[in-house]
Amino acid sequence: MVRAYKGVTLIELVIVIAILGISAASLIPLGASWVAKTQVEKTQKLLVEAYNKATTEAIKNPNGKLQTDTNPMVAKLTVTNGSSGAEGVINVKASDDSTVLWSTKYPAAVSITLNASSGSSCTAIQLNNNAALIDTTCTGGYTISRSGVSNVTVTAQF
Repeated sequence: MVRAYKGVTLIELVIVIAILGISAASLIPLGASWVAKTQVEKTQKLLVEAYNKATTEAIKNPNGKLQTDTNPMVAKLTVTNGSSGAEGVINVKASDDSTVLWSTKYPAAVSITLNASSGSSCTAIQLNNNAALIDTTCTGGYTISRSGVSNVTVTAQF
């Protein structure tokens, strides 16, 4: 009388583990690109929120600045990209340029560039009491990019 054993053989177990390994290896790049896209989208939302806070401050104009003043800036949005693994920072400053009204951080792998007209650089967006751009070299646009395993770039206007 032959007795049948129930269970899995070593070969069947190795085949299942190999299939799982191949599936996991094919999903890793998909996960990395999803993380990159999510980081860029979150940073974009933070930047737009900062711009909205700056325009609100500019329209409120708590210090009574006029467009004809020597320095008509009412609100300023600055971006500092992270370096050496440090997170980047977005700040909204008041007209005195030292009081930070709102601040947030974004991932170190993400960088933000404020777009400028050709041949110039734009380090901050300055708004007057009508929430209009003061510095004409700044176009009001931005580019957010993430480098690394997956590269993602978004370019838009405020």
